[in-house]
Amino acid sequence: MYTEDGADGKGISSIVNTYAINNSDTTAPTTGWENNPMAPTSSNPYLWNKEVINYTTGNPTETSRIIGTYSEDGAPGYN
Repeated sequence: MYTEDGADGKGISSIVNTYAINNSDTTAPTTGWENNPMAPTSSNPYLWNKEVINYTTGNPTETSRIIGTYSEDGAPGYN
């Protein structure tokens, strides 16, 4: 990243994605995060993704969101 005075800018050193399932569609899980997505179940119908962006300057940002849901017999999922 270019800055006017030539100082180093803020770059991304890594992006880490993890996945977890739980039964809330409003609160992300606090445990159970894994490197690979798992299948939602009837008791834990929401598949969450947590993305952590690590910057070269420190201060990572973390975002969690639902990326999938459980449904039976092809019923519509979460929108």
